[in-house]
Amino acid sequence: HRLTLRTRSAIKMKMMLSISNRSKRCRPARVLSLLACCRSVRGLHVAVITGNSRTSGPPRPILGPRVTSYIQGELAQRGHEVSVIDPLQWKLPLLEKPHFCYAKGRAPPELEEIYGILDDADAYVCITPEYNHAPSPALLNVLNHFGSSTFSFKPSAIVSYSAGQWGGTRAALALRPV
Repeated sequence: HRLTLRTRSAIKMKMMLSISNRSKRCRPARVLSLLACCRSVRGLHVAVITGNSRTSGPPRPILGPRVTSYIQGELAQRGHEVSVIDPLQWKLPLLEKPHFCYAKGRAPPELEEIYGILDDADAYVCITPEYNHAPSPALLNVLNHFGSSTFSFKPSAIVSYSAGQWGGTRAALALRPV
């Protein structure tokens, strides 16, 4: 079993308490019992932000929904709760005013709902196609609606894809600083 970040922190804290307590020594059986309790710890809440905005065109069938479905399934299989933010479903307008420019609770309902998902998330996965050597404009539009503090200090991953020979590598590299 892979351990989540919270689980690892809990184990380290318990082991440090065991070691620092001079009356009790940290025995291997104690460490194994600490590891056994980790199976009851919940998985992470992962926000999957997709960048696919195409509904037709080459390649057929469209790769985005298949990649998203695969990533979502793999995360769920590992015990994580997954929330998908898809630009085709949310229909955010082009960025005119980001979420952080509104007074608290005064942003449009779509932005508030997406912000709630992102704020509650323990980790993020951005899935982007490669369009002209760059990430998807739809994905960048979603990300740019929220300030960097929304994403700070949380683990993230980038999944990129392309029907071309580079497999989305250039889009992933361009997305890293964002």
